[in-house]
Amino acid sequence: MDVLQIGPDNWAEKYEIPDDVVWHFNDFSAKKYQKEKNISKFAVVIITGENNLQDQD
Repeated sequence: MDVLQIGPDNWAEKYEIPDDVVWHFNDFSAKKYQKEKNISKFAVVIITGENNLQDQD
């Protein structure tokens, strides 16, 4: 499973990630990265840290 985490700290450096999870951190442009890595979509996107998202977002 491909997971994209968006936030200030890479959780893969803090927590043990299961072997069947491919962890991607927001240190790149997601669209460009997806194209380079041939990933059609992420199964999960995790947003960490302070954000300005509203409930409708």
